[in-house]
Amino acid sequence: MDSETQEIVDYFLTESREALVEVEPLLISLESDGGTPDRDSIDRIFRLFHSMKGSAGFLEFSHVESVTHHAETLLDMVRQGQKALDEDVVNLLCRAVDFTNDALDVIESTYSDNDLAANASGLINRLKEATSAPAAPAAPAAASEDGLAVVSAPAGDAKPSNALEAALLSSGALAPTELAKNNNPEAAEAAEAAPSAPEPKKRRRAEYLRVDVRKLDQLMDLMGELIIAETAVTHGPPAAEAGVDGLPNAAVQLNRVTRGLQDVVMSLRMVPIEPTFKKMVRLVRDLSKRQSKKVQLEIEGQETEVDKSVVEAIADPMVHLIRNAIDHGIESEEDRIAAGKPPEGHVQLAARQQAGEIRIVVRDDGKGLAREQILAKAISKGLVNGDGSELSDNEVFRLIFEPGFSTAAAVTDISGRGVGMDVVKQNIEAVKGRVDIESKLGVGTTFTLRIPLTLAIIEGMLVQVGDTRFTIPMLSIRETVRVDGCQVTRLTNGQQVVKIRQQLVPLFRLNEFYNIQSKTERIEDGLLVVVEDGHDMLCLLVDELVGQRQTVIKSLSGYLGNVRGLAGCTVLGDGSISLIIDVAKLIQDTRSAA
Repeated sequence: MDSETQEIVDYFLTESREALVEVEPLLISLESDGGTPDRDSIDRIFRLFHSMKGSAGFLEFSHVESVTHHAETLLDMVRQGQKALDEDVVNLLCRAVDFTNDALDVIESTYSDNDLAANASGLINRLKEATSAPAAPAAPAAASEDGLAVVSAPAGDAKPSNALEAALLSSGALAPTELAKNNNPEAAEAAEAAPSAPEPKKRRRAEYLRVDVRKLDQLMDLMGELIIAETAVTHGPPAAEAGVDGLPNAAVQLNRVTRGLQDVVMSLRMVPIEPTFKKMVRLVRDLSKRQSKKVQLEIEGQETEVDKSVVEAIADPMVHLIRNAIDHGIESEEDRIAAGKPPEGHVQLAARQQAGEIRIVVRDDGKGLAREQILAKAISKGLVNGDGSELSDNEVFRLIFEPGFSTAAAVTDISGRGVGMDVVKQNIEAVKGRVDIESKLGVGTTFTLRIPLTLAIIEGMLVQVGDTRFTIPMLSIRETVRVDGCQVTRLTNGQQVVKIRQQLVPLFRLNEFYNIQSKTERIEDGLLVVVEDGHDMLCLLVDELVGQRQTVIKSLSGYLGNVRGLAGCTVLGDGSISLIIDVAKLIQDTRSAA
């Protein structure tokens, strides 16, 4: 296969996947409306299947073409009112979507769908049975002289009735209005007699260009190198020492251009989270039916844009969280009524940007997490020493992320093996994120996935501790203060706290934690950087502030292992290395040690 054909196939795969993401929510929305045929939605689904069929036929993917053709036929019967859009029809169309999704994966690796004959034949037979079954039309259609049904269409929707008319239309020899007049003279005359509506104002249509994501990765790497070079210029020797006239002005201009370029490069990798959210609609629908539960999915913030790598990382965690919400969280209809709840359970999926993070919230109004049950299971597996009474609720709830941990009485095909929540934790931590849990027994559970907005470049504050320089993310810094020794108190467990604005905040000495010889021993001689993560705060003792920097995050080498409290490192303008503080992990370690 030549490169040009491969590009066409790749384009077909991308277009088809985007179409399938759109099809499922439309189908399920129609089903939830009681099968009431919404003509616009049905037409949209019909056109999407029709486009896939045409492209698959052109590329000789015969099995995809056949399945989409018969699905299109079934949709046409629904569209014409000859078939009800009931649960069986929706299930069959969803199976067609599943087959096409699987076929696209096969085509991506083999550029052929020849191996799908067995899977396609059974589905095609079921689609044929559905389209051949007799059904009364929803509305009587007018009959022509030869007894065939005639469906009138408005003049604006006129379609060619044969190949000749299609050829004339495509060549421009026959105008759509003339075709409408030939097919339906009365409707055309009425349209001409009606007063003409004012022409709508033309809007500028957004234009899109598909770009290989590997090229964007290369562009992002180059952007990082440019920022390092820009830092070397703007924070290098002063212009007077360098002996170059006009260097300060040039450095300011370079900084301005670099920031603007960075914003554009970052925006290129940002994609809406909507397609990922839409996939969850089908998941909720199928799981609720298998569990014989009534569950309504509510989606908020689907227009939120996130980095492409983040979208790929959160897909599996969201699936596992929703599975657990429906299987373990949402009660049966009888139990909900007995508990004074509405019979229909609710699962909320929301996304928003907050404080330099993307926050994905999965919330259910089910029975909540049972502390005692989780604790008993953890003790039996040796995960907790003693009776666990000293553990906070949050620490107990986080035990569900341990590999193999499950409180399910029996393993089902949905959950119970203790794998899902472990996957959630691993995937989120892989993109330097974290998971927060809030739960109230009998009320429900909320999981919040907190992921950095960008995984490559951040705004950081450079600080000095001895001969070592650290970078603290600016979005985590609340303030910097100087305090007297009288404001520091040592608790019974040995933890030092600082009184700041009538609030006791834990003190963290970076020099002691990383075994660094500090220039200042007394707290009065140093500076406290107050950092926060959600509602939790921490005071970092440093020698001095160096200044604000654009920070390109580089991962630590694998042989260093998992260094506590560090998110990575960055290269400074003089070529030296600065370690990047992971504020969330430092706060978590301090809280665990308290």
